Amino acid sequence: MPVPDHARSEVVFKIVYAGAEGAGKTTTLAGIHRLLGAGCEEAVGAETGSDHTIVFGYRPPRPVTVRGLQARFQMMTVPGSVHYAATWQLALRGADGVVFVADSDPARLADNAAALKATFLAMRQNRATLDEVPVVFQFNKRDLPGALPAGELDRVLNVLQPKAPVVETCAESGEGLLGALEVLSRQMLARFGDVSVAPAQAPPMPAREGEPVAPPEMAVAS
Repeated sequence: MPVPDHARSEVVFKIVYAGAEGAGKTTTLAGIHRLLGAGCEEAVGAETGSDHTIVFGYRPPRPVTVRGLQARFQMMTVPGSVHYAATWQLALRGADGVVFVADSDPARLADNAAALKATFLAMRQNRATLDEVPVVFQFNKRDLPGALPAGELDRVLNVLQPKAPVVETCAESGEGLLGALEVLSRQMLARFGDVSVAPAQAPPMPAREGEPVAPPEMAVAS
């Protein structure tokens, strides 16, 4: 469940990116951090053998209010290797949403399945299941020559009932990354009845003839 912080008037949603080593979890989060820009906190990374993890927080520029508290999203990856079982369990503890990043390389299908099994196990050790939290399957590296058909990945990996949404991505270029995050965020927020999003700020009115045109930052502030 999301953690309310009444002292800061916010509620924190934890989003965890899981998947096989080298599937593109860290590249995905680095790309999201770059694409979101404003509202992102500084990303913190840590090396874990041949892979590394990343974590950062994000507050949407247009505030999302949940039951009177402003939503903040904490996004992180699990370490790549399934050998870090204890760390996977810790990372997935209290997760409000999971993005499973699958490698589209046919040679990595068994690695994808092993990582999914490790995700199920870590959730079970936390006394939870993937059926209890919103999940999105992110089929990554769709630009690979000979990439597995999305339907085959879905058949092998998407064993949830009902099936979880699928988004095809290319983390290197950023294609589809925000789409997968949006699908998951909508699922998470849909579980709460009292959710509102601040309206977009109207663009500044054009100056009338003879009036000076204000700089953009002044026009936004007015």
